[in-house]
Amino acid sequence: MKKRFQKCCLSILSVITVFAVLSQFTVFAKTGTVVTNTGVRHAVCVELSDQAEKYYSENKALYDNVSLLKGGSGNCLTTVDSALFDELHDLMSKTMTKTVKYSDLPTYWVKTDANNGGNTYHYFYADVTVSGQTINREHVWPKSHASFHEKDGGADPHHLRPTIRGVNSSRGDKLMGNVEPTDTKYSKYSFQNKVVLEHSNTLVEVNDNIKGDVARILLYVYCRWEEPNLFMDTSNPIVGSGSNNINDGEKVIESLETLLQWCKMDPVDTWEMARNDQCENLVGNRNVFIDYPEYAWLLFGEKLPTDMTTPSGEAKESGNVGNQGGNTSTNTSTNTSTNTSTNTSTDNSTTDKDNTTSNNSTVTDGAQGGIDNKPNNGGKPFDPNNIGGQQVDNGEATTVEPWIIIVIVASVLIIAGVIITVIIVKKRKAK
Repeated sequence: MKKRFQKCCLSILSVITVFAVLSQFTVFAKTGTVVTNTGVRHAVCVELSDQAEKYYSENKALYDNVSLLKGGSGNCLTTVDSALFDELHDLMSKTMTKTVKYSDLPTYWVKTDANNGGNTYHYFYADVTVSGQTINREHVWPKSHASFHEKDGGADPHHLRPTIRGVNSSRGDKLMGNVEPTDTKYSKYSFQNKVVLEHSNTLVEVNDNIKGDVARILLYVYCRWEEPNLFMDTSNPIVGSGSNNINDGEKVIESLETLLQWCKMDPVDTWEMARNDQCENLVGNRNVFIDYPEYAWLLFGEKLPTDMTTPSGEAKESGNVGNQGGNTSTNTSTNTSTNTSTNTSTDNSTTDKDNTTSNNSTVTDGAQGGIDNKPNNGGKPFDPNNIGGQQVDNGEATTVEPWIIIVIVASVLIIAGVIITVIIVKKRKAK
């Protein structure tokens, strides 16, 4: 009996030891907790965030190594076959461990797109924070030119942004580009006595301080979601599931020169870097073109402009180094206008006009495709945890590995066995 009791004690000690060892392990979530964006809009970012540096270090994707890979040329349709494109795509693809529902995007925008740490989000294009507007889920890369609809790239928080419906309607699915001097006849859309867009029948141009954001979003979609028609039309567009066969394969920005011009003239700000951190917390990956705008030049075999300000500072430090020779796009001319007359017309022929705007914010679809009008909580003040009466999660994503579950279950069973054994031993000893 005494020996049995000693064995029981040893078993208990063994279980305690197992738990002591397990307690030293930290279960890391593949994604973290989304917190409010405290970055400042248009405050130039001159260093990578700690989170960004950790991302590239842990994934063995340091710039010094990746930047040596061979990019493509000035042809976006063939650059998709380059070693650098493959590396950047694989990095952003494999680290994207969670997806977000299209309908839930406004829930996360309250944090990812918060205005200087506030509790309301910052509207893209208009570059303002206001209430009482009809909100669009804006596909910066229009659905009509993409293989996605409202899934995958069509619901990626790195891609979609909150916009005001009137602004978004004028944007439509037109080609991004420099309206002046390309088109002599064009209109201006103003919001709060500020020109927000210039648009013609074929082109749309955003304000200079938004152009860099647009360029880096388009580069992300091009590389992460492998949409080849960045600045060249494709005659063989891919039509993904749920896209309603609407991908026409047309380019989304007028030229490589414009893409690089916009990326350079509007550098990454601290708000954009902080947003990248929060999107990583939400879905796991990052937009590499925010952390390293240099990749936009290297990807297409262009020389890096040494006067370009980037978070890493690599452009200035590296000198004129590119995977291949080429002309650097350094044109930083701006198209400004003093005309602040308000143009309330909408010319997006693909937008459903049946959507009714009320005094309360309304969440709708973005460029191209039907508007799905969804009042925030039935007309009540916006509740970030309740969209259209449906509860959504708050962005915390914890993934527990299967082996941990097995160890925990086994440990519980061992403890239960030890307790039962001790009880039996005590009863027998009492007899």
